[in-house]
Amino acid sequence: MPEFPPLIDSIQTVSSASDPRRSNIFRGDVRSATWDGGGDLSGGADSTATSGYLIDYSSGSAQFKNLYAESFAASSGDITLDTGSITVTAGDITVTAGDIEVTAGEITGLPWSTWSPSYTNITIGNGSVTARKIQIGKIVFARFVLTFGTTTAFSGQPIVSLPVTASSTAAASTDQPIGDAQFYDDTGNRYQGRAFLNTTTTAVATVLSASATYAYTTALSSTIPFTWTTNDKYSWAIRYEAA
Repeated sequence: MPEFPPLIDSIQTVSSASDPRRSNIFRGDVRSATWDGGGDLSGGADSTATSGYLIDYSSGSAQFKNLYAESFAASSGDITLDTGSITVTAGDITVTAGDIEVTAGEITGLPWSTWSPSYTNITIGNGSVTARKIQIGKIVFARFVLTFGTTTAFSGQPIVSLPVTASSTAAASTDQPIGDAQFYDDTGNRYQGRAFLNTTTTAVATVLSASATYAYTTALSSTIPFTWTTNDKYSWAIRYEAA
């Protein structure tokens, strides 16, 4: 019969949580009675295992059918799922360095949230605003819709604050569009435009003009691309690099 290293080197009664012997109770591999895989995780997860868990002492690896934790941190290395999913019911997944890579499947359940913009050259009055955003890593996606009321008005080029400060590198490229814009006239016409970073904290939208051989962008005003009135809509959808 082959010899195996002992699963338990010693059993000690330790009553105090600060007693250093608590860290030396178990030595060697630890596996559940339901573990049906092999005994070596040095080459990665055991794809033959279907239940139970194994803590491989020699490789410093562990494999669980299911793992539940109030908190979890990986200072280095990888978290690998052969099958299944990682579910966060509350809280965040934060990557300070490295990558999240999904080779199959998808990342789901990322919630959008609202933000409260500030404005330049816009009087909201009794109009209505929808402003929603989501940030994934350093990428920010945002949607903004202003529906005019009877007291809503533009007094110049409309400027809207961003939900998240943009990187200075991105803001330096103010001639590069960060999204599409649309301006709806309550008569039924929809005018297309482009959105740009104005500063690291604000965005502007322009309308495409067809007054020349090639379309170009033109700043908005109280009368461009039409005279704004009740039920008209100013909107854009953008994505940009966060600071």
